[in-house]
Amino acid sequence: TMKKTRRHIGIDLHQNSFTVCILQGDEEKIHTFPLQLGGLERFIEMLRSDDEIAVEATGNSRWFRERMLEHVSRVVLVAPGRFNVIRSSVNKTDWNDARAIAFFPSKDMLPPARVKSQLHGELMGLIGTREEELEPFFSKSRGKPRVDDRRVLSGIAHVQQVGCRWQDAPAVYGPHKTLYSRWNLVLIVAPVA
Repeated sequence: TMKKTRRHIGIDLHQNSFTVCILQGDEEKIHTFPLQLGGLERFIEMLRSDDEIAVEATGNSRWFRERMLEHVSRVVLVAPGRFNVIRSSVNKTDWNDARAIAFFPSKDMLPPARVKSQLHGELMGLIGTREEELEPFFSKSRGKPRVDDRRVLSGIAHVQQVGCRWQDAPAVYGPHKTLYSRWNLVLIVAPVA
């Protein structure tokens, strides 16, 4: 009997659809599925337990990964910022990206992304909602580039939760003077009850 070769599957994931490239030996198959209307289920029916899937890390890749884990041997999220083949591709098509994502794991040459927990995803959603609510209170930048509001809001939340001094806040949140001035602005414009 002939031994089956492991299939490497690359997925270019979007909000409403995903393009799949299945590599097995010298064979290549490309498919596009909707995420709704049974597309995900049709794709899952095609999977084998020894398949390896690589998915470009996007907003819904953690959700997608969780649905694939029980059907295949391995699911890797690919950090697009660290994967130059996709980042600097001149031929940006879904099938071309899916092919590259499938090819590199077959050679064990793919930079994996860190998988964020469900709690982290929920926390980032809350931070995003908080950011939208507070955005009108932040003035627009005049001159030098503005420190990212999400980082600053996370820094303010950190200082309030830990109870440390502003100057002791980790540098990842931005300059401590920026944290304090924006916290002070929010208290003046929208006092917390």
